[in-house]
Amino acid sequence: MPHGKLVACDVGDDFAITAGVSNWGGYAVACALYILNCCPIPRQIPPEGSWVPQTLRAGFLGLGTPNSH
Repeated sequence: MPHGKLVACDVGDDFAITAGVSNWGGYAVACALYILNCCPIPRQIPPEGSWVPQTLRAGFLGLGTPNSH
């Protein structure tokens, strides 16, 4: 993590969840766990990053601008 030494933490972890307000980070984790364990929607979502090649093939360059070529 960039500037990780500046993040105050007493306990190590595998994933850093940063939030402006600690409760908001906790709410985000709780909601994500609920969705992963109770809702069928995540099973329909493509794996992370799998949309990138299709998006590039479609001509998307980024920053909200379609490829003009």
